Amino acid sequence: MGPIYNNLGENCREQGDFEKALAFYAKALNTYQLDVDALESNEIGTIHNNIGLIYLAQHRYSEALESYQKSLSIRDNILPANHPDMMMTYNNIATAFYELEDYVKATEFYSKVLFSQQHSLPYDHPDFGRTYNNLGTTCHKEGKFSEAIEWYEKSLENLLKFLPNDHPDIARYYNNIGTVYLDSGEYTRAAESYSKALEIREKFFLPTHPDLAITYHNLGSTYCEEDKFEEALEMYEKAVNIWMNDLANNQNAIANTYYGISLLYNRCGKYDKQVEFVDKTLKIQLNSKPLDYAKITRIYDTLGGAFMKQNKFKEAFDAYKNALDIRSNVLPLDHSDKARSYNHLAQACSGLGNNPDAIQYLDKALSIQLQLLPSSSVDLSDIYNTFGTVYFREKKFQEALNIIV
Repeated sequence: MGPIYNNLGENCREQGDFEKALAFYAKALNTYQLDVDALESNEIGTIHNNIGLIYLAQHRYSEALESYQKSLSIRDNILPANHPDMMMTYNNIATAFYELEDYVKATEFYSKVLFSQQHSLPYDHPDFGRTYNNLGTTCHKEGKFSEAIEWYEKSLENLLKFLPNDHPDIARYYNNIGTVYLDSGEYTRAAESYSKALEIREKFFLPTHPDLAITYHNLGSTYCEEDKFEEALEMYEKAVNIWMNDLANNQNAIANTYYGISLLYNRCGKYDKQVEFVDKTLKIQLNSKPLDYAKITRIYDTLGGAFMKQNKFKEAFDAYKNALDIRSNVLPLDHSDKARSYNHLAQACSGLGNNPDAIQYLDKALSIQLQLLPSSSVDLSDIYNTFGTVYFREKKFQEALNIIV
């Protein structure tokens, strides 16, 4: 009965009826547990793997990882490392770690996949390209930019053995490489890679294709970093115009582009325009489900900063207070982001001439950061700098000097 229950579970999983599938998988496991000889069989490993696939689809990543690890503990004893089922399990575990943002462990298990492939597949097999790409992605997340570029270039080299150099799939790899260069501050190379992706996508896709919008957005971000503001704004506007064609499904993408435009206006000193686009971003994010609290607080911080640049200290205080209120509800008492909010509020209070409240906020910020950071930290320096400014405005020159020294 075990195989029958497993097959029924598979049918339900493929139809998207996950709860019924889990019930059948549980029955299959119970059936196998009555057979001592089957307890260490690959069939049980397969069931645990299938359960993991359901949990992954439901975004229950910790449970998915647990199921995949159960599968591995069985398969590791009965299968060679280069067996296809072992490679699949390594890959699934890596994916679960990636979704849990444990990129070091994800890289470790993608490396196991690669090792198994090297001992079972011809050197130019297309599966290598997928693994190279996965390793590029995890290295990118770890901040290992040069390694990420190497893996992406290997993946691209592999793919070019099977596809023409202007195939749309090739554009995706140029886009990935461009993003690594952007994050590592190599903006000229980023623009070159994104432009290659754009050339391919403009050739194959209709002008309203979402992949074009992604490339326009990325080029906008790159041009902004290069202070090419007119070119950046043109790219951002092209991206928004495409995403507006499917407004319901592109809210997050539109918000991200509005936020990029707001940062552009900040860089060129047009703070009133920055506020306009931060407000647009915030309106979308506050109506999104589920709410992304980390993103919303970052937007409030940006809004507060834009008001500070215009000496609109009351508006800045309100924005910073909104960020603190959210962080107080979702973060532990001693989280560094709360310290950052306290420091921002102190700066706004100081601008309003309310130095006693500013000092209270700074004391709260300092008490948190002293627990978390080394004495040489930049975040601590920012707090001390604000302290010095407040004391100077209070004409407490000795206290200001003591803080600065």
